Amino acid sequence: MISESHTTDYMTIKIPHYSVYCAHHQECTAHAGSALIVRSALDHYALVLYTTNKIQSIVVHINAFPWLLQIGAIYSPPRHTISAEEYKDFFLTLDSHFLIAGDWNAQHTTWGSRLITPKGRNLLKAIHHLNLKYLSTGEPTYWPADPNKLPDLLDFAVTKGISDMHKAIETNLDLSSDHSAILITLSTNPICKTPPPKLFTAKTNWKELQPHINRNTELTLRLQTPTDIEDAVDYAIKLIQVAAWTATPPRRNITPDAHNIPLQIRHLLTEKLSVQNGKHLIPILPSTSGSAAGKRPGSLAIPYLYGRYSHIR
Repeated sequence: MISESHTTDYMTIKIPHYSVYCAHHQECTAHAGSALIVRSALDHYALVLYTTNKIQSIVVHINAFPWLLQIGAIYSPPRHTISAEEYKDFFLTLDSHFLIAGDWNAQHTTWGSRLITPKGRNLLKAIHHLNLKYLSTGEPTYWPADPNKLPDLLDFAVTKGISDMHKAIETNLDLSSDHSAILITLSTNPICKTPPPKLFTAKTNWKELQPHINRNTELTLRLQTPTDIEDAVDYAIKLIQVAAWTATPPRRNITPDAHNIPLQIRHLLTEKLSVQNGKHLIPILPSTSGSAAGKRPGSLAIPYLYGRYSHIR
C-alpha cells in the first residue's frame, strides 16, 4: 500500500510479476493519490476507485480463505476537513471484511496521535457508528524535517470483520521517507503475540514487596551533585523493580500448540470425520436388477467424498 503516490495517467509504477493499481487525484496532477501493489499470482481483481478531492482510495478484492477480503490503500490530504457522514459514505462502499490502511491525516489520541483534530474526531465517530476497528502501532509514523514540528502518528488501518487474534501490526524504519512504513500481518491462524512486560500482576504478593524494600533501602547516599541525584534515582528504580519481581511468581510460558493447523484443513478434517461417522451416508435401496436405479440419488458421491479426504491423516 502506498499513500501519496503522486501518480497520474502518464506516470505509474511497474514491477515485474506484480499488478499495480492507482487512484489518482481528480486534478490529474502529480500529487496526492494512493496505490496498491499486489502479487499477480493472487486471485484478485480491482474494485471501482473512490477518488474525491478529500479521499483517494483504491481497493482490491482478494479471494482469500475463510472469507473474501478487501484490501485497500488510502490517502487524505491534510488541508481538507471530512465530516463523519463523508467517512461513513466511504466505508459503506466496502463489504463485510476489509482492511484499509494509509495516511489518513486524521489525528486522535485513541490510536496514538499526539493531539486531536476535527478529522480525527469525525473519523472516530464513523468508526464507532459502523462498528469498525482501528489497527495502529501507537508510535509516530510521520517524521517532519522542520525542527519546529513534532513527530506524530498519521498512518494506520481501519478494519471490519477481522478478529484481533488474526492480525498484527509493527513499525518498519528501514526506508528513508518522512513517513515510516507499517507492516500488517493477516493470518488464518491465531497470531502468537508477546505480552508487554509488566512490573506486577494480579498474583503479586504485596506483603512481601514492602519488607523487601525496607530491608534493602540504602539511606546514606550522597545527594550533592546532579550526578548523585541521577544515581540515586536509578538505584530507587532498580530497587522497586527487583522487589516487584521477587514478590511476583514467574509467568508460565505457554508454548504454541504444535498441532495448530490452518483453518481450512480443520474444516476438511471435520467433514471427513462426519463422513466416516455415517452422517453423510445415504442408504441404498434393494435392487433386483443390480443397476444404479436401485440407489437413492447422491449415493454415488460417497466414494468421491472418501477419495477426496483419504489423503488427510
